[in-house]
Amino acid sequence: TLVAYTGQGIDAFVDTWYDQSGNGKDAESAGTSNQPAIIKDGSLVGGLSFDGTDDFLQTTAQVLTGTQTGSNGIYAVVNVASGDSGYIAGSADDGTGVGQSIYASHASSKFILTEGLDATAADRDTMNLTAGSDVLISACYNNNDPNTLQKNSSTTGYTDGGDPYTFTAGTKFTIGHRRRSLGVNSATNLNGTIKEIIAFDIDTTSDRADIQSEIQNHYDI
Repeated sequence: TLVAYTGQGIDAFVDTWYDQSGNGKDAESAGTSNQPAIIKDGSLVGGLSFDGTDDFLQTTAQVLTGTQTGSNGIYAVVNVASGDSGYIAGSADDGTGVGQSIYASHASSKFILTEGLDATAADRDTMNLTAGSDVLISACYNNNDPNTLQKNSSTTGYTDGGDPYTFTAGTKFTIGHRRRSLGVNSATNLNGTIKEIIAFDIDTTSDRADIQSEIQNHYDI
């Protein structure tokens, strides 16, 4: 539910995406220039629209506290702009082995489960990238188990990474980017629209089918 936004002419921008879990992990913008749009040219965009340049939201405290031996889950309804590469959501920070996020790579045509700065498709779990339409991309991580990534509840197009993960969650959960101590970077900012993000700091393997089914039914994916 998006209930805080600032209008600018016929456009409107979100400064806070409120946490619906009751844990108070709201995702906020770093400044007015970093706010994703919810209305463009007087029309709702059907989610939060990230411009691929400097838009992102992040929590003040981390949501995913796991390491490579732990478990976490990220479920995102996203429409990645054709030709774009950028981070969708997760705990990745701007350090090697710091955090884990879902990344959309135009260069390799893959969704990639990254760790820190590493978004190399050759050694990470990947799923074939779909751009230009809504998809549910999910990462259900549990100590390097296979089938980590699914798209629209399917494993078709999934590749298990060649190298094991080694990471510790970064300091903040970031949407539309990864956390950077040096600010924004258009090479890692998402150009696209996000309708929903659900993050779990537990293994959701047993509940994954139900979670994905409810999300897909709601958004007619």
